[in-house]
Amino acid sequence: MKIQQNAFNTYLLAALCAVWLGGCASPPRGKDAPVVRIYLEVPRDGTGGQVAVPVGRRPLFEVWVQPDPFLNELHVKRVEVRDDKLGGYELVLEFNRQGRWLLDEVSTANKGRRAVIFLISGELQHFTAAPIMKDRLADGILVFTPDMTRPEAETFARKMNEEEAKQKVHDY
Repeated sequence: MKIQQNAFNTYLLAALCAVWLGGCASPPRGKDAPVVRIYLEVPRDGTGGQVAVPVGRRPLFEVWVQPDPFLNELHVKRVEVRDDKLGGYELVLEFNRQGRWLLDEVSTANKGRRAVIFLISGELQHFTAAPIMKDRLADGILVFTPDMTRPEAETFARKMNEEEAKQKVHDY
């Protein structure tokens, strides 16, 4: 039995086109959608592969980070504002499956370094926290006290959860 080479290539090309045209795409995020970017702290070594960022509104301190975030708003599954044990509040970011894997990998390989968190929500736009990753974060939950007021944190959490509900992204 002979198989024509050209027929196979035609079917392969048709299958690839179908996958490319019918691929999944997330709905576009709104222009006012909140943004979360989480960067890894790196030592300053003079090679130019790191960027100094000020943490806090009144820059409390400076941290050297990798130029590309390892987690972003597409990895966030849910955001919550909750009371902490000292009478204040904390922001809880829960990540989807891919975000859990990334957070687990980065926190395991970089114990003692900071996860520097950049937030945009309305007028708020700054590096808001830099918690130290003391332990492995395998559960996909990052808890920190942000440099923002509680109403700002609650508004950010509400907007982030609303945007996630609009996206209808499955926990892949």
